[in-house]
Amino acid sequence: MSVLSSNLSKTAKLSTSEIYLNDQLVTLTAYNISGYTYFKLRDVGAVLNFEVEWNGAANTIEITTD
Repeated sequence: MSVLSSNLSKTAKLSTSEIYLNDQLVTLTAYNISGYTYFKLRDVGAVLNFEVEWNGAANTIEITTD
């Protein structure tokens, strides 16, 4: 049985990661949280050519690809 901590806040630290797309170095802002690297979905979308929209009425993220 696992017990969740009452303190769910985590610290995000700016991070650098070498990301390559078609043998080209791509620079994205990254964040390290608890040893894991996270990127903003909109930043990834800009590099990979997809759109990210927030639908507040449905409380969802919408991803559109061509």
